[in-house]
Amino acid sequence: MPKNNEKVPTWATEKWGETSTRGINEFKWFVQERLLPILGIKNENPLISNVVSRKHITVEKGKDGERMVLFSAGGRAVYIAPVPADLPEFTMEMGSKIIDAFLDISCLYVKDNRLHNYYPNQVTYEKMVDAAIENGICRYCAGSNSESFFRLISSLETWAVKTYEGKKVSFGFLFNPDKDANFSSKEEKEKGKSWLGFLKSDYAASLSDGIHSLIELDKDCNLCGFLSLTAGGMVDAYKLCDGAPYRFAQVIQSYVTGSRVGVFLLNNGDIVLAKGGEVRVVKRNLKWLNISFKAFSGFITAELEEKPTETLLRSIYASVLDVSFSHTGGIIAWIRNNEEWKKLTEHGADKEAIIDPCDDLRSRVSDAGIEKRMIAARGKMPKKEKPMFNREIEMRLLKRKVVKTLICNSTFPKMDRKLRAELIAMDGACVIDWKGRVRAVGAIIQNDSGSAGGGRTAAAKKLARYGFAIKISTDGYIEAFVGEDNVYSVK
Repeated sequence: MPKNNEKVPTWATEKWGETSTRGINEFKWFVQERLLPILGIKNENPLISNVVSRKHITVEKGKDGERMVLFSAGGRAVYIAPVPADLPEFTMEMGSKIIDAFLDISCLYVKDNRLHNYYPNQVTYEKMVDAAIENGICRYCAGSNSESFFRLISSLETWAVKTYEGKKVSFGFLFNPDKDANFSSKEEKEKGKSWLGFLKSDYAASLSDGIHSLIELDKDCNLCGFLSLTAGGMVDAYKLCDGAPYRFAQVIQSYVTGSRVGVFLLNNGDIVLAKGGEVRVVKRNLKWLNISFKAFSGFITAELEEKPTETLLRSIYASVLDVSFSHTGGIIAWIRNNEEWKKLTEHGADKEAIIDPCDDLRSRVSDAGIEKRMIAARGKMPKKEKPMFNREIEMRLLKRKVVKTLICNSTFPKMDRKLRAELIAMDGACVIDWKGRVRAVGAIIQNDSGSAGGGRTAAAKKLARYGFAIKISTDGYIEAFVGEDNVYSVK
């Protein structure tokens, strides 16, 4: 408890409602609102714990045997339960580093019987929280060399909002903590004569693209050299992994190994960090967000009684990443069984199918039968509208033929990955069945009247009633729905 003569900011008292429990409500707010989204954990209400661990994050079993995650810091602790899967090691490590950084700037953390920090207003405090989160991520990536890494990220944030010759620029870096290039002396660094000083200039704008080339940096973020997939006059073949978007998967798999960290600035302003051969976090619209298959699969499958195979789920996850980072937008849905598929396609005199036969790639109805059904569903129309409607039928049937030819009866995991992303980006929804077969591409979903949240969101929620559905916005945001509930998001 702080000393009586020490003033607690009024805004803090109003925000958290207490000042006498070592700031437990502040810590709960931080975990709930700031930490969990970065770790890829969805939980709306962490609970206060009487048990405090020496470690910042531990996974334990509660009295009823369900798995829980305990967050501890500065004599304060909260937990969430249940959690559907063990947390990945990198999530535990990164989360602990972020909590460490948060303790340094905490408003109500009491140390030596005194408040550790004082902030005159909430705006100042929340900016410090944002900086602490970034600091913690840099500590996870760079360890004891985090200050230089922090400066690198800050430089990229500047480039994210500026242009060179009227265009946004992209960069790719490989941070190698095992190298010491001695590029700059201490005196030169202090005068800005280092790689980070050079990065501020327009001369740096054309160096590296993050797709085919990287600038290698040493432990102090000084220049080591240039890495390129075209080295030796040829581009080596490689096998795509599911943990990175295909656009820069090859440089990640080729160079981002061991303790090395890949740092990418995309031309839309996203800053992507990769470690261990996979994308870990992305800074998008000023927020750091978690991207991991473990979180994606854990929170989706936890809500499903019937579950897709891991192979299918990994292929869906990889394509969701591809669409997200290409910023094309799209919907992909998985249907749990044949009975649910029948519900989606059934129709009658007083009922229009949610997915009509023209979009059902495995329908046995002939083109003539599909045309007849579409005309019947449309009903009477003015004579002048008939040519346009007939053209629409013609184009939809042609689209159906084109898509079937491209897919060639392949299951989703066996399809070409680039083709998968392009089909998901087609206007409408891509629908996969319980066997991994592609049942519809560019399907127009019959949404309920009065649906809120936009057409894509409404369509994803409706499809999620029959399994799960994922909406990817053109901004790159990812939202996964099961039974219309949002169970996982990167936004």
